[in-house]
Amino acid sequence: IMLREINRILRKQNIDKRFTLEDRWKCEKSKEMFYIWVNYYHESSTNEIIARNWNGGPKGYRKNQTVPYWNKVKQQLQWEN
Repeated sequence: IMLREINRILRKQNIDKRFTLEDRWKCEKSKEMFYIWVNYYHESSTNEIIARNWNGGPKGYRKNQTVPYWNKVKQQLQWEN
């Protein structure tokens, strides 16, 4: 579903690039897809909202199930600083 959304965003932006199912397993391409999505939907969102929506869909930030994922992301962000 997310791959389809990334390709939809690219089409909407008149960008010829498209991603494939295999691209999901390539680190650099996965990051590129993530940033395409973030720049389109989350220009001014917090890291928590971004992470929880990435994990749980458009309303993921409201779902209790996405809290453990956010905690993992938060821990990684703290480790990098």
